[in-house]
Amino acid sequence: MAPPKMYDLHADRGPILYASVWSVALVAILTLVGRFASRKMKGQRWLADDWAALVALILALGCCICATLSVKYGIGRHWDAIKDGFSPVPFWKLLFAFNQIYVMTGPVNKVAMLLMYRRIFITPFFRNVVTWGLWINLAWWIAMCVSGILTCIPVQAYWYTDTPGKKCFDLLPYDLGYAVVNISLDVFILVLPIREIWKLQLNRSQKIALSLMFLIGAFACVTALIRLLSAILYLSDPDFTWVYLDALIWTAVEPLVAVICICLPMLRPILSSILPRQFRLTSNSKTGQSSTSKQQNTLVTIGSHTKSRRINKLGMGYTEFDEAEEGSQKGLNTGGQDLTFAEDHPGYANGIVVRQSIELSHYPA
Repeated sequence: MAPPKMYDLHADRGPILYASVWSVALVAILTLVGRFASRKMKGQRWLADDWAALVALILALGCCICATLSVKYGIGRHWDAIKDGFSPVPFWKLLFAFNQIYVMTGPVNKVAMLLMYRRIFITPFFRNVVTWGLWINLAWWIAMCVSGILTCIPVQAYWYTDTPGKKCFDLLPYDLGYAVVNISLDVFILVLPIREIWKLQLNRSQKIALSLMFLIGAFACVTALIRLLSAILYLSDPDFTWVYLDALIWTAVEPLVAVICICLPMLRPILSSILPRQFRLTSNSKTGQSSTSKQQNTLVTIGSHTKSRRINKLGMGYTEFDEAEEGSQKGLNTGGQDLTFAEDHPGYANGIVVRQSIELSHYPA
């Protein structure tokens, strides 16, 4: 017979949960406020992806509250220290509510990201892919909510564990299934805009910088993976109230990190006003030498062509460069490119914008 484990029965890791969860929650709240403030700064109205991000934060804060309340029922303390006064019914009711809120956070975060993609990237094919992504996400959310509610039949058998004739399925496959689909959809959404970004008429460093901005969401994938490993650990440990604290922390932190990730790309107006040099993507190119010149600003969005010499206005958000007239001797000096979202400019509602300073130069024959 193995000797009993020796540990401090008075040890309490509850404060670790409070500090970990609510410090990340504060950052998530600040990033969401910054997102809304950035839109206001530019005179833009708040759109569907902004409101979806707000709903995602509210649900994430619901997870934080459930995690915090779990400490009241002994989470963070050793089972041997609290088993005599443990109240199973309210504890399992709390975990049931926690699970229902948590399975909604992932889909809502993904909806917010997909709606942002739909607003920024304006090519028909990409928007169709995003629409399919939204439908897949909706189907996954419904499946997880229904299966979560029906973990036990009757439902109340989840917290009344001695209910006669109850039927409950194993939580480990449910957790694994949710995590695998969750992480897979995260990866799909992360790589989705990369193809569109690399079709932009930008230099390599700008494309890499813009890609990294959208790949910030990889941190959410990492937290989801850590949460899964923590959940597997607690399911196999008899001292579950002690080890389950780690799983609860990561379950609460994961949706908060996702909110932070979907809001960070929208903070560029605020960050560029505070640190303009660090948050401005620029490049310079030049062709020809000028004798007389005229400076002009243009806006180029996704789908524009830059093989040009003569500038033709095609309408809001688009500028096309065509070849110069035969026999003319015009040079083109692009003084620089400033890569921004179209919403940073009054009158431009959608798209990623490359703002160029153009200098047209004329040479004598």
